[in-house]
Amino acid sequence: MSTLDLVSRFGPCKPQAADDWSSDAPLPTTVKTFYWEVGPMGEPGPRGPSGVTLPTPGGGGVWLPPLSRLRAAQDGYRYDGRTAARFEGWPDPWWVIGQLDGDALVFDSVSGHALLRFHGTGTWDEGVDLPGTLDDAVAALALIGTLTADAGDGAFTDDFGPDPTWLQITARTVIARYGETGRLALDFVTA
Repeated sequence: MSTLDLVSRFGPCKPQAADDWSSDAPLPTTVKTFYWEVGPMGEPGPRGPSGVTLPTPGGGGVWLPPLSRLRAAQDGYRYDGRTAARFEGWPDPWWVIGQLDGDALVFDSVSGHALLRFHGTGTWDEGVDLPGTLDDAVAALALIGTLTADAGDGAFTDDFGPDPTWLQITARTVIARYGETGRLALDFVTA
């Protein structure tokens, strides 16, 4: 299955041209390509398309914004959401492509890799650098979402933690397809 096939299970996707980007900062080519080829759009809402949320075994989900809301998705990371001022300490090449409970799925336009960065640590240096591409990272997270949704309540214990047997099966499946990127993505959503 392609990344588009995996993501579109959880919401509408369609090609989104760079014209939908609403910022002065130039969008990296890889991000443009991701939005053209995968294009997480989501359902229409009062503020435009909602984006697509990939289920996670920890609840919540990884939110992938549509391109028209990607600039707003940078608020709290790259920009102050109230003043639009740039935050010191957020590297220029980093672009937030997804969010899980305040943690960020980041594309690094210099390395070409996806990063996972954790909020509340006092520095954005804390996190994991994935060895794969942005597409690999999103596909691994979407595969985890698919396995979570398919398992239903079987993915959870009675106290709502990930079921150990389900977690082992999911780990084998995701690692077989995406290697270390898949393992680290699974750690990210089950932490």
